[in-house]
Amino acid sequence: MFLYFRTKGQIEETLKKLNYPVLSIFRPGAILNRDNDDRFGEKILKYVPFLDKIEGRDLARGIKQEAEKVHLQVKVDPTKNVVNLYENPQIVELARPRL
Repeated sequence: MFLYFRTKGQIEETLKKLNYPVLSIFRPGAILNRDNDDRFGEKILKYVPFLDKIEGRDLARGIKQEAEKVHLQVKVDPTKNVVNLYENPQIVELARPRL
């Protein structure tokens, strides 16, 4: 498990060095109810009360909302690299339906 988190951290740092104009990094909790991709560990984690969790469809909705927000920005300054980091609570908020 520790190797997984270390590898994820290394990937994030490598992506930051690529100097994309906008980079959005998502760190969801345990992903529940994945379509066509059941994972044994996540099935067990859904019963652990103190761990962050998110439905697969909510994660997808949050990523979609962020992509649309970035795409619709009128002007992105190519000299400025923006890194948006979303932890589970922020992803859940992004996924919340807007009225």
